[in-house]
Amino acid sequence: MKKLLLLIGIVFFTSLSAMAQEVSKVDAFIGYSYVRAPEELNLNGFNASVTGNLNNYLSFVADFGGTYNSGESLTTFLFGPQVSLRTANSRVTPFARALFGAARTDIRRIPNEKTGFGTAIGGGLDIKLTDRISLRAIQGEYLLARFEGDNRSHTRISTGLVFHFGKK
Repeated sequence: MKKLLLLIGIVFFTSLSAMAQEVSKVDAFIGYSYVRAPEELNLNGFNASVTGNLNNYLSFVADFGGTYNSGESLTTFLFGPQVSLRTANSRVTPFARALFGAARTDIRRIPNEKTGFGTAIGGGLDIKLTDRISLRAIQGEYLLARFEGDNRSHTRISTGLVFHFGKK
């Protein structure tokens, strides 16, 4: 009876570790970004981020974006937590994040180039292509930039590739 209980215990605990998806230590994202700014201004550019995965669900993100249109620009430097829903053997990983930091603008409708508070709240969906590369099918965020008390609401949509480094 003791051997049977020991065997059941071993099978149970080894199956728990098999359920956990192996997660990379660091992910690097680079891709295209579209920002819809106030007053119907469309900005195109890039979005890049580095994500340190603390465990299967919680990560810390450093996100950088630059979008441009006819000499006007919006640049963001944002940092914060990300929660991902990783399941065993799943090719799809949805995530949600809340990022905070700085936004810098050079938009003619805002006098002078300004730097202020920035935040991005949103999420996205990664699709695993290989063990080392995923496609960020979509990343959508509400982007708020605050310049000297003036709140500017934006929508940011990004897509691109995620590169995975190391294993936890």
